[in-house]
Amino acid sequence: MRQLESVSDRILAHFEPVSLLLTSDSYLDVLRKMLKESKTSKSHGEADEKNIDAIISILIERRTYFEQRKPHIISLVGLRELERFIHTGMVGRLDLPEDIYSQRVKAARHEVIKLADLMESEPLDIQIGIIDEAMPSSSFQVLSGPSHSVMVTSPFRLGEMPNVYNGIGTVTYAPEAVKKHEDLMIRLWRKAHKGREGADLLRKLLKDIC
Repeated sequence: MRQLESVSDRILAHFEPVSLLLTSDSYLDVLRKMLKESKTSKSHGEADEKNIDAIISILIERRTYFEQRKPHIISLVGLRELERFIHTGMVGRLDLPEDIYSQRVKAARHEVIKLADLMESEPLDIQIGIIDEAMPSSSFQVLSGPSHSVMVTSPFRLGEMPNVYNGIGTVTYAPEAVKKHEDLMIRLWRKAHKGREGADLLRKLLKDIC
C-alpha cells in the first residue's frame, strides 16, 4: 500500500472507520496504545513491541508521502461505522479502566471533528462523502497514476479493536476488478453527503452521542 500510494496521483478509498490518510496528527500515538492493548496472553513480549514499532513506522511513512505529494483523494465513510467508532472509542480491548476508556472516546470524537472540519473546508485535493446506509464489508482503495490503475483490498482494521496481523490483502491490476470498484465508488459518491452538509451531519452525530 505504501509503495503504491507514493506513486499515485488519485486515490479512491473506503476504510473503516476512516482512511488513515485523513486522520489527525495524534491518531498514530493512540493506535500504538490500541495495538499494545489488543495483544493476547500468547503474545511474545519484546518481539511484539518491535512488530508494533515497525507497523507504526510504515504508517508514518504513508502519512508523510501523502502530505508531501498531496494526491487527489476521494474517501467514502459510513455514518454507522463512525457512530460505532464514537460509542466504542479508540480502544484495543473492551475491559479498560473507566478513565482510560473516557479518554479514548474523546480521541474518537476528536477524529470525527477533524473529518467534519476537512469536509467543511473542502481542500482541493481532498473530497469526503458520508454514506448513510450499509457500506461494503471490506476496505479497499483504487490507486491511479501515469502508468497504473490498481485495486487493493485490505482485511485489516486501524480503528477501534484494530487488527493488523490476521488476514490476507489482495492487489490486482485486472482492468475489470479496477473498473467494478471505480463504478461502486461513483455510485456511492452520487448519494453521499458532502461538504458543509456532510460536516453538519457529523456534528449532529457527535451532539446526539453525548
